[in-house]
Amino acid sequence: MNYLFITVLHNLKLENIHNKGIKIGDNVRISNGKAVLTETIRKKPLLFTMGEHSLMEFDDNTTYLYIQGMFNEVNTADEFIDINKNGIIVFKMLREVQSFMHKFWFVKDNSVYIRDGFLLIYDRKTNNNYINGRSFKGSLSEVLSKSNGNIEPVSFSADEIRQVYTDFSEDLNFSDIYWTTIDEKDEKTIGGKLPMPDIFLKEKDSNRVTRAEYFTIAARGSSIIPTKLLNYISAFECLFTTTTNELAHQISERVAILLGANIKERLQYYTDIKAAYNYRSKIVHGDSIKNYYKNIDSIEAICQKVDFVLRTALSKHTAIFTQKDEEIENYFRSKLFRD
Repeated sequence: MNYLFITVLHNLKLENIHNKGIKIGDNVRISNGKAVLTETIRKKPLLFTMGEHSLMEFDDNTTYLYIQGMFNEVNTADEFIDINKNGIIVFKMLREVQSFMHKFWFVKDNSVYIRDGFLLIYDRKTNNNYINGRSFKGSLSEVLSKSNGNIEPVSFSADEIRQVYTDFSEDLNFSDIYWTTIDEKDEKTIGGKLPMPDIFLKEKDSNRVTRAEYFTIAARGSSIIPTKLLNYISAFECLFTTTTNELAHQISERVAILLGANIKERLQYYTDIKAAYNYRSKIVHGDSIKNYYKNIDSIEAICQKVDFVLRTALSKHTAIFTQKDEEIENYFRSKLFRD
């Protein structure tokens, strides 16, 4: 059986029109053109099964991702339905695309997210126009925002998109065989629909970087600045702490050492991260923030700064955070007392 999967990339704006789409790997494209939509969602069966509100999201300004391929081990729609119990394959596709979209943050701050995914299966031998195909749908609830809390379009060039895929291709799997290879974890989580605690478990090889990325995504998943700061600082703790003593000082000092090019920059990093940590402490311990709206500009600026620091640390300095506690301590100590 042949298949087509398509989903809107909310708030992703392309610099130019790409009708067929920007090619990502072998079978994945990102497009903002009308051609693919005209041949797929604006014809049977998707035209009648997607629903009016879903169709409205694919307007003339929509950027979308689509995957085309073949389920080689599936010969009929009934066979696919048997494998796709509870929508497991659709959710695998959604989660893989979602993971890809998360990687765009490493290029720049953004609020790109996906919600509904539509899968069409058909037999190209007897039908090249999808008309007798079968359609399936899955939905995610995550809505991401920028570090200042705004949810708005952000432009990406074709080169930036290709670079994201190149940098993280080893972490992604868009192969035809992957979708229909259902393992125990897929069955337990319904293809990733249900979250698992593995990222925090030592026996599942939990590590600093993956935990920090988890909290970064959690921060981006809230448009409320205090909640963002709470999760951003948790990400900092995952990366920078090696003891439970003087955490605010420990994180602020190490960020300053890592990123500050001179005394002035190091002092500014230290001050900003310390301020963010103080806000976070109030939230965690149930306190209120005084004069929030009076100081909103400075609070948003701090939130944007910590987002930038995390992006820099996770994209350029991950080698440091894969080391053992003692090695990390020695690294920062040597930087602190350098000539």
